Amino acid sequence: MTKKTEKISGNEAVLEVTQAEYAEAVNLGWNDDDIQTPGKRIYRRVTRTAKPEDLLSSNIKVDVTFQVGLNVLEYFQKRAEAMKSESYQTEMAGVLSAEMERETTLDSKFEYLTENTAFIQAVAERVKNYIN
Repeated sequence: MTKKTEKISGNEAVLEVTQAEYAEAVNLGWNDDDIQTPGKRIYRRVTRTAKPEDLLSSNIKVDVTFQVGLNVLEYFQKRAEAMKSESYQTEMAGVLSAEMERETTLDSKFEYLTENTAFIQAVAERVKNYIN
C-alpha cells in the first residue's frame, strides 16, 4: 500500500489516502488509529527553536538503566510513598542531584580557601609551629 504525498512548499505537504488504500489497510486488520481515513490532508512542518535554558544539562532528561540492591529499591519506594512523590525514580534523582550540588558547593569553598592568601599564610604559620 502506498500513500501519495506531494510537496506544496518547503514546510507543507499533502497526504492523499484513496478509498482503495483505506480498504486494503482495513482488510489487513488496521483500524482508524493505524491509518488516515480516505481524503487529502495538508501537513505543515513547524520548527521549534530551543531557548537557551532548554539546553542546560539540568533541563535535559536522559533514560538510564542500572541495577540496585533490592533494599535500596525498597528504601526509595517507601520514601517516595511517604513523601507523596511521583515515583521512587524521582526520589533517587533528587538524592543524586543533592549530592552533586553538595560536592559543587564544597569544591567552590575549597577553591576559595586555596586562593585566599591570608588563609595560606595562617596554615603555613601553623605548620611551621607544629614542625618546630
